[in-house]
Amino acid sequence: MQRRNHVGCVDSGFHGSRFADSTHWVRFWFLSRFTHRNESFTCINCGLQVEPSERTCRNHCPHCLYSVHLDVFPGDRQANCGGIMEPLRIEYNSRKGYQIVHRCQRCGHESRNIVLQDVAVQPDEQEALYELMKHPKA
Repeated sequence: MQRRNHVGCVDSGFHGSRFADSTHWVRFWFLSRFTHRNESFTCINCGLQVEPSERTCRNHCPHCLYSVHLDVFPGDRQANCGGIMEPLRIEYNSRKGYQIVHRCQRCGHESRNIVLQDVAVQPDEQEALYELMKHPKA
């Protein structure tokens, strides 16, 4: 006999929800907390005026690759820190491609941001990416 949850959906056995396993639940949980913000900004490190990206929400400078610690979840602007996020290294993710790993200079929080090379407006500078690949920071 199939169990049904409080809204009449067949219960998969995972937290009494419609999700087949924990991977689907985590993806839904994360994406439901994503706030779409694609705004221009002035880089706090080098002063470049950064334009919005055409396909995703840009959150780092394409020239120096620095960012600012503003979000708890992408786009929510709920972090109380406001520290400068220094680029540490480049990592490869099989689903998202190359990512810049940043560490907040104030609180030590680490986050990952997608490298934007295949965009028409202000792609990430290859020289800065190569330098970070050759000389990652600890």
